[in-house]
Amino acid sequence: MKRNGSFAGALCVLTALGTALFATACTSSLKTHVEGNAPYVDIVGKDFETKGMIFVETSVKRDTNGETITYDLLLKEAQNLGGEAIVNVAIDKKETKTRFLWWLLDTETTWIGSALAIKYIN
Repeated sequence: MKRNGSFAGALCVLTALGTALFATACTSSLKTHVEGNAPYVDIVGKDFETKGMIFVETSVKRDTNGETITYDLLLKEAQNLGGEAIVNVAIDKKETKTRFLWWLLDTETTWIGSALAIKYIN
């Protein structure tokens, strides 16, 4: 019986050791992300003043270039506020499926965007 207890103890130690080794192998560094493996963008070194938050919403029947249309609308709204650029852009989509006929589904995609309008200071 004592032998079964030592086997169970050894098995627990090996499991804990394996888990610790696996957890240390699953790390990520900031250097990996900055070198281009993540969607990070270089920050411009210019001073700017904020013009305000902007929000847009557009609906399209087919899911083609919805994010581009939303981004262009955000730029247009920034210009209306007197801004030159936008930062902190967030674009999301919401799909609504409705029945066109009893066997066909029609999809309408609503694109929602928000950003901060800025104007650079010379």
